[in-house]
Amino acid sequence: ATYVKSLSYSIINIMQMILLEKNESFAGIFGNDTMVWDKLARFETIVDIKSWIFNIIEAVHSHLCKMDGNRYKSLVEDIKKMIDANYTKNNIHDIVKPLYISPSHANRIFKQNTGKTIFEYLIQKRVEVAKKLLTDSQAKVYEVAQNVGYINISYFSSIFREYTGLTPKQYMDRYAK
Repeated sequence: ATYVKSLSYSIINIMQMILLEKNESFAGIFGNDTMVWDKLARFETIVDIKSWIFNIIEAVHSHLCKMDGNRYKSLVEDIKKMIDANYTKNNIHDIVKPLYISPSHANRIFKQNTGKTIFEYLIQKRVEVAKKLLTDSQAKVYEVAQNVGYINISYFSSIFREYTGLTPKQYMDRYAK
């Protein structure tokens, strides 16, 4: 039992170091830092120590996963805000550069949290803005394309049709005021 307890102290110490690296502590999970150590010191049997260690590991893991989820949720919202403000930019690098994150890492996090790539979200944003602009009966399709970041009008039309089922002109004929 002495070896098991010694190993358990090492495991708890490693978990505490992992928490500290993430600016967390046992107090953030269990209410106070010393409770974990005090409780471990009182256990007598290997079975009690083993089940308790598993519970502690599970609690720390769950806490860290929840923490990471919140951090990524905030990052995803920041990426969406950057796209909403800069949807005419064609380069993902330019969009995420102010967030100090690599485009590939940003895209991976974004896709995990939204089910879409950053580029897919960008296209969706452009199409939504284009739909609003096309409700103006005075709008010209080539101007709308340029206003939402497309230089090539035929490419814009094909993307628009893919997302709406209508060409920009058909959309305008149907919905323009």
